Amino acid sequence: MKTVFALLHRRLIALGFRKGKYLFTLSISEDVIGTVGLNKATTGRGRGVLEINPVIGVHNLRVGRLVAELAEEEKFDGTGLCLAQANVGYLSPVSDYVPYLFVEGTPPDSLADQLVDAVKTYGLPFIRSNVPLPTLLETMHSTRFGNPWNREYGIPVALYLLGRNSEADAFLSEELIKVGSGTDPASQRFRTFASRLRAEMMKPALSSSLT
Repeated sequence: MKTVFALLHRRLIALGFRKGKYLFTLSISEDVIGTVGLNKATTGRGRGVLEINPVIGVHNLRVGRLVAELAEEEKFDGTGLCLAQANVGYLSPVSDYVPYLFVEGTPPDSLADQLVDAVKTYGLPFIRSNVPLPTLLETMHSTRFGNPWNREYGIPVALYLLGRNSEADAFLSEELIKVGSGTDPASQRFRTFASRLRAEMMKPALSSSLT
């Protein structure tokens, strides 16, 4: 297993990624970071088989920073709010989940090359295509590529940054209905976030739009 990950680490770094604590990161623009996560599983495929699920992610720093501020989080590290993501197979012509199965006793070099080549061929174009915030907003709405755990935060902030306050407010209203009167930490966090974003929207309009 260590040999497999060492090979993947070297190849992704050669592609321009940097190794973070949990993810490989690549700065695409001033506001956008692309990530690769190598999710692993050692059960379910038979003895001696390591399954790696390479997940491509898109992080917009301006959106993430404002979400962290409004949700009263202690810090923002740049990769805490993945706004769009997919297994690399869904980004390819196959358009389906593609795992990479490394079998113990089989040289891993060729399969490692295939995985990294898929990241280069399909993952990087996906990341770059979502640099414009309007495009990323559309992707966040997608059931396949939007991150369901972060959409309720990312979508209204993106709308606000694009000057589409009425749409942001309507989205918040829909999400608040779903939250209801829940007293769990997640519900309370979202209500705090929604209240603070609405207060932000009452301030003078942003001086420039994002494209």
